[in-house]
Amino acid sequence: MNGTTENVTHDNDEMVTPTPVWLKVLVVGLGVAIIGMLGLILYKIITGVGDMAEDTVTPVEIAAAQPTPVLTPGDYDIVRPSGMELVTVVPAGAEVFLHFRSKSGADQIIIFNRLTGETSTLKIADPDS
Repeated sequence: MNGTTENVTHDNDEMVTPTPVWLKVLVVGLGVAIIGMLGLILYKIITGVGDMAEDTVTPVEIAAAQPTPVLTPGDYDIVRPSGMELVTVVPAGAEVFLHFRSKSGADQIIIFNRLTGETSTLKIADPDS
Protein backbone atom coordinates (compact mmCIF):
# COMPACT_ATOMS: atom_id res chain seq x y z
CA MET A 1 0.00 0.00 0.00
CA ASN A 2 1.19 3.45 -0.77
CA GLY A 3 -0.24 6.94 -0.84
CA THR A 4 -1.68 6.55 -4.31
CA THR A 5 -3.95 3.64 -3.39
CA GLU A 6 -7.47 4.96 -3.10
CA ASN A 7 -9.36 1.84 -2.08
CA VAL A 8 -8.06 -0.33 0.77
CA THR A 9 -11.00 -2.74 0.79
CA HIS A 10 -11.03 -5.97 -1.15
CA ASP A 11 -12.42 -5.89 -4.62
CA ASN A 12 -14.12 -9.21 -3.98
CA ASP A 13 -15.91 -9.68 -0.62
CA GLU A 14 -15.96 -13.44 -1.07
CA MET A 15 -12.21 -13.59 -0.52
CA VAL A 16 -12.45 -12.17 3.03
CA THR A 17 -12.50 -14.93 5.64
CA PRO A 18 -15.05 -14.37 8.44
CA THR A 19 -13.94 -14.11 12.07
CA PRO A 20 -14.46 -17.40 13.90
CA VAL A 21 -17.40 -17.50 16.32
CA TRP A 22 -15.29 -18.87 19.16
CA LEU A 23 -13.04 -15.79 18.93
CA LYS A 24 -16.02 -13.43 19.13
CA VAL A 25 -17.38 -15.33 22.16
CA LEU A 26 -13.96 -15.20 23.82
CA VAL A 27 -13.63 -11.45 23.33
CA VAL A 28 -17.15 -10.78 24.62
CA GLY A 29 -16.60 -13.09 27.62
CA LEU A 30 -13.33 -11.42 28.58
CA GLY A 31 -14.92 -7.99 28.23
CA VAL A 32 -17.76 -8.95 30.55
CA ALA A 33 -15.28 -10.43 33.05
CA ILE A 34 -13.18 -7.25 33.07
CA ILE A 35 -16.24 -5.05 33.59
CA GLY A 36 -17.45 -7.35 36.38
CA MET A 37 -14.09 -7.21 38.17
CA LEU A 38 -13.96 -3.42 37.90
CA GLY A 39 -17.47 -3.29 39.34
CA LEU A 40 -16.39 -5.51 42.24
CA ILE A 41 -13.36 -3.31 42.92
CA LEU A 42 -15.54 -0.18 42.94
CA TYR A 43 -18.03 -1.91 45.25
CA LYS A 44 -15.28 -2.78 47.76
CA ILE A 45 -13.88 0.76 47.59
CA ILE A 46 -17.30 2.29 48.21
CA THR A 47 -18.34 -0.07 51.02
CA GLY A 48 -14.92 -0.11 52.70
CA VAL A 49 -13.44 -2.89 54.79
CA GLY A 50 -15.65 -2.34 57.84
CA ASP A 51 -14.75 -1.92 61.49
CA MET A 52 -11.53 -3.78 62.18
CA ALA A 53 -11.82 -3.34 65.97
CA GLU A 54 -14.53 -6.01 66.18
CA ASP A 55 -12.28 -8.69 64.67
CA THR A 56 -9.38 -8.30 67.09
CA VAL A 57 -8.71 -11.21 69.42
CA THR A 58 -6.55 -11.11 72.52
CA PRO A 59 -3.27 -13.07 72.33
CA VAL A 60 -4.41 -15.53 75.01
CA GLU A 61 -7.49 -16.40 72.94
CA ILE A 62 -5.32 -16.90 69.86
CA ALA A 63 -2.96 -19.20 71.74
CA ALA A 64 -5.87 -21.12 73.26
CA ALA A 65 -7.48 -21.55 69.83
CA GLN A 66 -4.39 -23.27 68.44
CA PRO A 67 -4.40 -27.06 68.66
CA THR A 68 -2.58 -28.30 71.72
CA PRO A 69 0.44 -30.45 70.89
CA VAL A 70 0.97 -33.82 72.53
CA LEU A 71 1.73 -33.27 76.20
CA THR A 72 4.28 -35.26 78.09
CA PRO A 73 2.63 -37.26 80.86
CA GLY A 74 3.80 -36.88 84.41
CA ASP A 75 3.25 -35.19 87.72
CA TYR A 76 4.70 -31.73 88.11
CA ASP A 77 5.13 -29.80 91.32
CA ILE A 78 4.73 -26.05 91.14
CA VAL A 79 5.72 -24.31 94.35
CA ARG A 80 3.31 -21.61 95.47
CA PRO A 81 5.21 -18.46 96.44
CA SER A 82 5.14 -17.97 100.20
CA GLY A 83 2.50 -15.58 101.48
CA MET A 84 0.64 -15.56 98.14
CA GLU A 85 -2.62 -17.06 97.02
CA LEU A 86 -3.59 -18.32 93.57
CA VAL A 87 -5.84 -15.80 91.77
CA THR A 88 -6.25 -17.18 88.23
CA VAL A 89 -5.11 -20.03 86.03
CA VAL A 90 -5.11 -19.43 82.26
CA PRO A 91 -4.23 -22.31 79.91
CA ALA A 92 -2.80 -21.16 76.59
CA GLY A 93 -1.76 -23.98 74.30
CA ALA A 94 1.12 -25.85 75.90
CA GLU A 95 1.57 -23.22 78.61
CA VAL A 96 -0.36 -22.48 81.78
CA PHE A 97 -0.26 -19.04 83.37
CA LEU A 98 -0.65 -19.10 87.19
CA HIS A 99 -1.31 -15.68 88.71
CA PHE A 100 -0.49 -15.30 92.42
CA ARG A 101 -1.18 -12.26 94.64
CA SER A 102 -0.01 -11.45 98.16
CA LYS A 103 -2.06 -9.71 100.83
CA SER A 104 0.01 -6.56 100.26
CA GLY A 105 -1.01 -6.52 96.57
CA ALA A 106 2.24 -7.74 95.01
CA ASP A 107 1.70 -9.94 91.96
CA GLN A 108 3.69 -12.84 90.59
CA ILE A 109 2.98 -14.94 87.49
CA ILE A 110 4.40 -18.41 87.00
CA ILE A 111 4.41 -19.66 83.41
CA PHE A 112 4.41 -23.47 83.28
CA ASN A 113 5.26 -25.25 80.02
CA ARG A 114 3.35 -28.54 79.93
CA LEU A 115 5.56 -29.95 77.16
CA THR A 116 8.90 -29.57 78.89
CA GLY A 117 7.89 -29.12 82.54
CA GLU A 118 9.87 -25.88 82.79
CA THR A 119 8.61 -22.91 84.76
CA SER A 120 9.33 -19.21 84.35
CA THR A 121 8.59 -16.59 86.98
CA LEU A 122 7.40 -13.08 86.27
CA LYS A 123 7.47 -10.77 89.32
CA ILE A 124 5.51 -7.57 89.05
CA ALA A 125 7.23 -4.95 91.16
CA ASP A 126 5.37 -2.26 93.03
CA PRO A 127 6.84 1.15 92.05
CA ASP A 128 6.23 2.52 95.59
CA SER A 129 8.44 -0.01 97.35
